[in-house]
Amino acid sequence: MGDKIYHPNVLTPDQIIAKLSSVFESGVGGDLFFYDSTTSTHIEHGIEYEIRKCPALLLKPVMPTPHFSASPPKGKPDPFEPPYSKDLLVGELHGENDSKYIIMDLTRVTKFSVVKHHFLLITKEYLPQSTPPTPEDLIAVYSLITAASRAGNPFFGFFNCGVKSGASQGHKHLQLFPLSSPDGPPIEVLASRTNLENDSKPFALPGVPWAHYVRRFPPHFASSSTPTEELYETLTEAFMSLLDLSIVSIRHDNENEHETGALNYNLLITKSHMHIIPRSHDKHVLGQSGDAVSVNSVGFAGLLLVKSDAESEAVTMEGVQNILR
Repeated sequence: MGDKIYHPNVLTPDQIIAKLSSVFESGVGGDLFFYDSTTSTHIEHGIEYEIRKCPALLLKPVMPTPHFSASPPKGKPDPFEPPYSKDLLVGELHGENDSKYIIMDLTRVTKFSVVKHHFLLITKEYLPQSTPPTPEDLIAVYSLITAASRAGNPFFGFFNCGVKSGASQGHKHLQLFPLSSPDGPPIEVLASRTNLENDSKPFALPGVPWAHYVRRFPPHFASSSTPTEELYETLTEAFMSLLDLSIVSIRHDNENEHETGALNYNLLITKSHMHIIPRSHDKHVLGQSGDAVSVNSVGFAGLLLVKSDAESEAVTMEGVQNILR
């Protein structure tokens, strides 16, 4: 196992992006286990979904549904608390209003890496994963996305909120996922192709059979010269307007009529858009195989993960959009 350290270096977003590769390379063979995967494209209704197959995931232990309690569950270690593994730790990021985050390459729980440089933005102090992202969280994620874009390494950010969102840990964390194309994940391409009369208003994503709300950012928004005040106002307004639409959808969902106060959604952030998808189920049972497919934000970005050829065939036979619906 790698050495344990308690005082990560404070880094800028640009320094964090620059350090990802070296952390990943040093972690493989230590506390990080990387498994090869293959990808294929599956086109439905003009959207090029990506299906990634990784047979090693058959060995990954099934994690119990996390408890989003106001404090860490007693008797259960918090994987995002010190001591940190040198093999997985990137550094510390200080955000606005004294917010502090630990940047970590994947989790310290299963340590299964399928995509290189996928990393986590973890609140330094414990907060439950059901806590909505703050303006400081949104700015931190967006700053990392734009830093990665400047370095020629496109990423998108995401947050799984609630027990039906596909979240796997109770300690609040946001994630950043590397992309093979600067155009963004498949669902972002659809959002970018959507013509709008007013770019400052949220819109429902066309051509998908589930509730999916999007807010487009101004053309200049990703510039390194955008003032912090504008980042704060635009990201906060986008999130609140999309969350309001999601709450309306949840209230109109008959399957959720018996629930009170339960907010489950996936949040996607790209360089050009913010997306929110309200959720009513965290898994879909495939009709062909009977296997349960868990879907989080990455799935609603158009990137699905399967464990075998049989599961891949079942997913394509059933249809990605049917699964996400």
